[in-house]
Parts: sequence; structure tokens; C-alpha cells
Amino acid sequence: MNVRCLALWAVPFWAGADPGGQDLPAWTAQQRQLHRPATARPVPAQTLPPGQSPPPRPPLAPQSAQVIADPFSVHRLDLKVGRPPAEPAPPDWLLAEISRPKGLLEAVPLQSLAMVGTLSKDDGWVALVLLDRMVHQVRVGDYLGQDFGRVEAILPTALVLREIARDVSGQWSQRQVRLPLGARTS
Repeated sequence: MNVRCLALWAVPFWAGADPGGQDLPAWTAQQRQLHRPATARPVPAQTLPPGQSPPPRPPLAPQSAQVIADPFSVHRLDLKVGRPPAEPAPPDWLLAEISRPKGLLEAVPLQSLAMVGTLSKDDGWVALVLLDRMVHQVRVGDYLGQDFGRVEAILPTALVLREIARDVSGQWSQRQVRLPLGARTS
């Protein structure tokens, strides 16, 4: 049974073969001639006479003109692996801001807060800040928003905040922000 299956399978291959076996080498030689690339000519090797050295190579551009990436850069390896790059240590003046416990009004963006009024009390001015239909009392020194916004002054028309945020280059910087009376910041 197995011999018959093998014989039936091999018949189509023998049917097209030349009894002398000459057409396969002739066909392959013909195909090589037809499909040979035009630029595939043998290039003679240049040999130098004994005692002669090769011509000098042109000098490389100065190092400052070339932009060469460091192949062993940790930042580059972290990006390749998919880990975020290691952040530099924050400055000392920022450590106190980062390590202190956060308040309720720091969990929301400053854009979702609105100053709705002020009150005068014995110990100074108090700003009234609206968040989700609840009014919160804010004093100078309290914190608002997610960018470490510290209340620097309470004016009758606005809250003046000092925020700490990263700029475009990744450096920490301070900026002054106003939360005007009756309007949300945007």
C-alpha cells in the first residue's frame, strides 16, 4: 500500500523530466543569462606594488561638528526598554512642598475652582472658593490646585497664588496665578 502511494506521488515529477537529464542544466544556464543584473560585472581588485602604501584617508570632521549619540547612555537605554527616564532629584526648596500632606482643594485642578467672595474676620481676610456646589474658606498660606498653588494674597477681586510647576525643559519653576472673583480660570 505504501509503495503504491509513493509511486503515484512521484509520477508527476518523472513525467516532465528529460530521459537524458539535459534540459535542467540548460534551462538554469538560460535563466541566469536572462536575469543577470547589468551592474553585476566582476570588479578587479586593486593591488599595490610591493613597498607602496595606500593613499591617506581624508580627515574626519571636528568632534564639535559631528553629532554622535552616546551608545551607553542610561537615558537612551531606558527609552529603548520602555521605562520612563530617571528624573533628577528635586531642588531643596521643593522637597518641603512635595513631602507635606495634601489638602482637599489640592486634589482638583485650579480650573474647577471659582472664587465667589471674601469675608473679613478678626484674624484677616478669608476667600470663599466654590467646588462642586460647596463653599470652602481659604486663608493666606492655604494650598489650591494640583500645581502646589499657595495663596499669597487675598484681594477683594481675586486670589493671588504662587504655583510650582515644570516648564517645557523639565525644570521646576514658580509662577504667579490669579483666581478672579466670580470666574473659573481656563
